[in-house]
Amino acid sequence: PNSAQGFGAIGVATIAAALVHGQALAGIGLLGAVVTPMLVASQAPNPWALFGYLAIVLAATGVIARLRDWKLLMAAAFVGTGLWTILYMTDAPGTNLPVILFINAVTLAVLALIWLGRRGGEAEPARGFDWPSIAPGFFVGLSAMALFVDPAYTAGDALPGAALIAALVAVALHRPLALALLHAAGLATVLVYLGIIPPTSVASDFSGGALGVDGLPATVSDTLMLRIGIFLGLVFIGAGFWTARKFAASAHIRAASWAAWGVIAPLVILLALWFTFGNLDRDLVYAAAAALL
Repeated sequence: PNSAQGFGAIGVATIAAALVHGQALAGIGLLGAVVTPMLVASQAPNPWALFGYLAIVLAATGVIARLRDWKLLMAAAFVGTGLWTILYMTDAPGTNLPVILFINAVTLAVLALIWLGRRGGEAEPARGFDWPSIAPGFFVGLSAMALFVDPAYTAGDALPGAALIAALVAVALHRPLALALLHAAGLATVLVYLGIIPPTSVASDFSGGALGVDGLPATVSDTLMLRIGIFLGLVFIGAGFWTARKFAASAHIRAASWAAWGVIAPLVILLALWFTFGNLDRDLVYAAAAALL
């Protein structure tokens, strides 16, 4: 453990030294810092120590990458943290839900406040796409799906997964360059709600490393999913159409993306809720909601 801590400190110091010597050295330091936890042998590893350390590495890398505008370094840091998160969720015998929420929150905070944070009085670009945000979008979206559909996590209901999806939309709303987060939130929502339809449920044993489509009923398919579906549908409708109108004149692709998810996600949610909880022969409530959309 002492040698591992030494390697970790060297890795972080190497990333800092890269301010003088370049991005390649920063990449080497990041690799060393991310690999360091593998050197710690423990029969009862402390997840808070692991992800607290990774949060520090991610934040430090974000600051340096932001100063030098090193996109590849920032993307690599997000990928490294995301891989550790997925590895923990798949292999840990007793996964700690607060730890998962913590590292995902840190990831989104580093993206929104450090990497995409404004310098001085500079304005947000009217157009553009931040490709490093694809990595946090993918891994946070995957974590949200797991919290919805994996039996290992549904004991905490689907609320944590819904919170992560709402956080993805919120960051995409706050930082328009992070459009990848909107797509990640939309895809995660669509897959989760298609999965609650009884005949074609998305079955997952994420903690066992399996994700597929078969005929098993969803683990969480009760009235809580109805309430969460209404909430997420309103989030996509409100954020989608407000942002689409905001960028309609200046950024057509961005506006079209928000408008599309403002329709697609609520319609899929409505369809899934109708098949799962509604009257398939005649249901005026769902029909009226569909007509409004």
